[in-house]
Amino acid sequence: MTALNAKTSIKMTKKSKDTASLSYEQAQQELQALLAQIEAQSIPLDALLAAYQRCQDLLAHCRSKLAALEVQIQHIDSGSAAA
Repeated sequence: MTALNAKTSIKMTKKSKDTASLSYEQAQQELQALLAQIEAQSIPLDALLAAYQRCQDLLAHCRSKLAALEVQIQHIDSGSAAA
């Protein structure tokens, strides 16, 4: 395992606990970085499943953030329509 991959594995373990505290942009940036590593096959096989799970967690987090934003926009729009 290279030093970069070892650091990534450690980061994934540490970051898996704080996904909820990430902004949309932070989660998206980490997701893109992980996907690039997976596509480049630079993640060792032993860490691949953890990387895939982290991607799933980050994707769910991003979707949740977007859904919450959509609800807020609909609420604002419905308030504007009533005015």
